[in-house]
Amino acid sequence: MTSKTPTPAKPKKPRASTRKKTVGTSVNGGQTRYTPQVARAVLLQLSMGRSLSSICKQDGMPGTVAVHSWVVDDKDGFADRYKDARRVGYLLKADEVMDIGDDGSNDWMERTNPDNPGWQINGEAIARSRLRCDNIKWMLPKVLPDEFGDKTSIDLTIKDESRTDDELVIELMKLRAVTGSAAPSRRTKVGPKRLN
Repeated sequence: MTSKTPTPAKPKKPRASTRKKTVGTSVNGGQTRYTPQVARAVLLQLSMGRSLSSICKQDGMPGTVAVHSWVVDDKDGFADRYKDARRVGYLLKADEVMDIGDDGSNDWMERTNPDNPGWQINGEAIARSRLRCDNIKWMLPKVLPDEFGDKTSIDLTIKDESRTDDELVIELMKLRAVTGSAAPSRRTKVGPKRLN
């Protein structure tokens, strides 16, 4: 009969309710209360093109939920500053697409096979660069549609309150006469026809 030796038990992590918490910090140690210094640090990194999730993973930084609550609550005008910092960061990402495309430093790698020396294409680095560019190009039209959107739309509203309805009907009749369309009578209701 063989006897098994017992394996030592792993130390248990304390439950969330028994962890020591400091007021104003999240469970992972990040700050949750708004302070101008932390807000400036978050906004600076956002304006440098960093993602909010990567910023919030740093020690002493608030969680993403806390930052979003600052935006919603508009603490000390944080919402507008957040929007501006995001916009600047996205524009830097647009510039980064050009840098990624121009950087060919890792496109080639030296072969390690002594029987077949030389250089070969580094497909992994090229694919990674293409993926980074595609991700940025996909994101930009969604977050900055005015600058990078594919569609151009023009909204035009003309309001002419200087002429009476009678003058407008006369003008419409003149235009219809020039184009060869039948001019509506004064009692004709201009609009879509109803099918019965």
